[in-house]
Amino acid sequence: MSLKDWILLLVPILCNGVTIFVLQKMFEKKQIIMAIKMEYASVLRKKIDIALEQHAIATRLANDGNNENDTKINEAIQKYVNNSLDIYYYYIQNKDTFKSFDSNMNQLAELLKELTDCSHQPNIDLTEFSLIFNRIRDVLMSMKNDCIKLELL
Repeated sequence: MSLKDWILLLVPILCNGVTIFVLQKMFEKKQIIMAIKMEYASVLRKKIDIALEQHAIATRLANDGNNENDTKINEAIQKYVNNSLDIYYYYIQNKDTFKSFDSNMNQLAELLKELTDCSHQPNIDLTEFSLIFNRIRDVLMSMKNDCIKLELL
């Protein structure tokens, strides 16, 4: 075999090997990125679940009608707000991962600010407070569904 025959034999084999190696590395990188996104979404979903549990506890205590539960209700509401803030801070820390959550997170931040403003007024309007409280729950439910979608990708 001449040099030309060897070149014609080996060049396609080497090119195919390099091409497959490059494609394999690109695919592995995408898999790693998706695994990281799924992990972040799982953590966010757990935080959302905790906040929704606190919402249920606070709502149940408020609907009991006992005036003795005022401190428990206030503690449950404070835990709910703190858990919601924890979700928002987690989003801020991982903003690049959760770009699809921008509108929900902005809405959550606005509602938390409204809730804080409402709770610091001398005469708290319970209807307005309850509406804001439930709108935060709705935003969290929407984000939970988005987390599930992100985990399923």
